[in-house]
Amino acid sequence: MPTSKPPINLSKGPRRKNIQVQMAQRTLNIIEKAKHQLNTDNRSEIVKTMVDISDMVINALSEGGTVIIESKDGTRNKIVIPGISK
Repeated sequence: MPTSKPPINLSKGPRRKNIQVQMAQRTLNIIEKAKHQLNTDNRSEIVKTMVDISDMVINALSEGGTVIIESKDGTRNKIVIPGISK
């Protein structure tokens, strides 16, 4: 049986750099939705959390792993990213 890794800390890191990003309205809508779901008004924290989650998924897939999302009703969906998923 595979051993589970300790949870990854998605909190603030030691080095920070300000960036400016232009986003499509669809992306901004996703961030707004996440504001409510994550119960925060800090868009920077939302974007950092989303980038960290994306990094975890991409790393798992690129190492040959599988990422499955299971909904409340038990439906399972495999995450597939073209060019990364095996």
